[in-house]
Amino acid sequence: MKPRKTTLTQRTRLAPERESKSKDNAPVRPAVPDGQAMPRPSLPPSPAAGFLPTSRWGIEELKAVLADAAAEPMTSKPTDAPAALRLVRFDLLAPNVREIFLVGSFNDWNSTATPMTRSSEVRWAKELSLPPGRYEYRFLVDGRWKEDPKARDYAPNPFGGFNSVLRVE
Repeated sequence: MKPRKTTLTQRTRLAPERESKSKDNAPVRPAVPDGQAMPRPSLPPSPAAGFLPTSRWGIEELKAVLADAAAEPMTSKPTDAPAALRLVRFDLLAPNVREIFLVGSFNDWNSTATPMTRSSEVRWAKELSLPPGRYEYRFLVDGRWKEDPKARDYAPNPFGGFNSVLRVE
């Protein structure tokens, strides 16, 4: 069975703002009476909005999945492994993807050493036993690098992006 192809779409504004132009084609800001606040300009869509997959899911289902993910922070807990190791669970919500690898300082940034497994239609997971310490990591989702949206901290990387940071105690 072939995997379904997902179309990525950019969000576009429904009604772009119209500004007045002066004779030299420079934008003219409307006058604001004294004592009143200047209206807040509309913001462009978030960069992440361009990577939301179009699917059979409605916005309410997507909001519920995202709320569920935000409610479950990544934690480390004791395990039956040797006393110095902690069991750490990594989760990522990613509908309509073929493969995800967990890549980081704990596996020498090997992009194929730690594949994640699909635990539901949209949730991918991987459990690792790690000694206490600070680890940087990223997800490799169908060949594209992605930070962990649930990470509590991020660190800049030499490629102009950010690595997610995990502290195991």
